[in-house]
Amino acid sequence: MSTDCKTPRLTGRYFLAPTSMDLGDLKTGNAKHNEAMTKKSPIKVFLKKTKHKGNQRFKVVIDDPGSGPLTELRERYTRKSSAKRGALRKLKAYQLIMSDKWFSAGREVIFIDETKAAKK
Repeated sequence: MSTDCKTPRLTGRYFLAPTSMDLGDLKTGNAKHNEAMTKKSPIKVFLKKTKHKGNQRFKVVIDDPGSGPLTELRERYTRKSSAKRGALRKLKAYQLIMSDKWFSAGREVIFIDETKAAKK
């Protein structure tokens, strides 16, 4: 059996790293490593309170990154929390384990509350 230290060995469920592993690329800032660590611009979700009569007063506007137009959902919502949930469903967003951040298509989803501005 070969004891080549450049290839990982399989023991049980885990791979053992090579013993002569060179971490110089990570310390010097390899180009591939920098590309993987670049931050993408987030998706902004605006929660707006309209002056619509009745119970359903909250509206959702989604601003995707780029120069495209804003996406305004047709539905109106009774509560701010249900408007947030509707936006998450529209974006097919997911949440990482042990995190309070939401992500959609690899981008973070940021909620901007504009209900206080409508009261003034």
